[in-house]
Amino acid sequence: MKTVGIIAEYNPFHNGHLYQLTEARKKTAADYAVVVMSPDFTQRGEPAIVDKWIRARMALEAGADLVLELPVRHATGSAEYFARGGVSLLTSLGIVDALSFGIEGPASSSQAHAADDVQNVLKVLTDAAEYYHRPETDEFRSELRDHLSAGRTYAQARNDAYMKLTGAVDPSGLLKTPNNVLAVEYIKAILETQSGMSVVPVPRKGAGYHDTLLSGSGSFASASGIREALLKHEAVSAYVPEKAHSLLMDELHAERFVASSDLDLLLHDALLRNEERLEEYQDVGTDLANRIRHLLGGYTGFEQFTGQIKTRQITHTRVRRALLHILLGIRSVPAGDAGQSTPAYARVLGFRRTSQLLLRRISETSSVRLITKLPDRVPEGLAEDLRAAHLWEMVVCHKTGRPLLNEYQRQLVIL
Repeated sequence: MKTVGIIAEYNPFHNGHLYQLTEARKKTAADYAVVVMSPDFTQRGEPAIVDKWIRARMALEAGADLVLELPVRHATGSAEYFARGGVSLLTSLGIVDALSFGIEGPASSSQAHAADDVQNVLKVLTDAAEYYHRPETDEFRSELRDHLSAGRTYAQARNDAYMKLTGAVDPSGLLKTPNNVLAVEYIKAILETQSGMSVVPVPRKGAGYHDTLLSGSGSFASASGIREALLKHEAVSAYVPEKAHSLLMDELHAERFVASSDLDLLLHDALLRNEERLEEYQDVGTDLANRIRHLLGGYTGFEQFTGQIKTRQITHTRVRRALLHILLGIRSVPAGDAGQSTPAYARVLGFRRTSQLLLRRISETSSVRLITKLPDRVPEGLAEDLRAAHLWEMVVCHKTGRPLLNEYQRQLVIL
């Protein structure tokens, strides 16, 4: 039995995701595809446009066999923390042979060179991952400090230090694109966890990760572009598989969707209540906490405040993640607390009936608890997930006037 794993947000599921899922199964000849998916909040520091149950159904309709929830502290963490959480969770199942992820690179001049291009990109990413996996040297730390002092972000400073100290070259900027940054972290996480999973890169098709324009992208558009179009009531059917599109439209017509602006009041309240202890929260260091306190009097909304706080060194996305952690009550993990730094459970969101053998094998081989029904008493990590889901649902409840859907009332998605 061969199994391929994918770590994703599917916010929402679109044609590019369908292409990757199909290619991953084809390249690995996998019998099963397991997806570890972000819950109701994402790595960009914003709410998912539709809830995790709908997005899990989209994935299953498209051919995934099992969808697991990535704990919210990992789903809303840095690229390193996001990747470590997803890879650790897949590894803990004991049955995943390969990890597939998207990569970006220079377009091939011909179909005959496509495979070579993928391998060349993968080598650049793997070399970087292997370097970052090694213990940091004094020389690296010194170089990193110099680049940070020059006003670079941490990701830029780390990349520049790596290339200067190793002589590595990146003329095409492969190490700067969002999918490749995440790919480096996936590979590094595989090395750190000693999971033994092979990697199966799939070149990204169509629009770039941050591209919000739909025109000119053929049938492949970015999730960012699709979300923006949806909030403007523009058509997206050309970019989303038919079944996923139907599910998406049903949710939007019922007003069961959440945008960052829906969190404006809740975030303001959370910042005011926690003003004296902002440093306790994940991704909020002393400098950022002081900046939030200094500018809090000018708060008018989530996006406005994010733009006001960001600097050359503190990116827009990092600020959003930090603010989201304050809102969701996600505190920093104490050093050495492996219980929360890696997932300690695997919560099932949905599966296909044809994957009974897969579930049986996981129950035999998994090193973490497989959760298909919420227990009456939940550990702290899972309690964070439930609080985040409750907040997302509370926003929808107040928008629609309909009763709140409690997590204990939700049923597994079974196709």
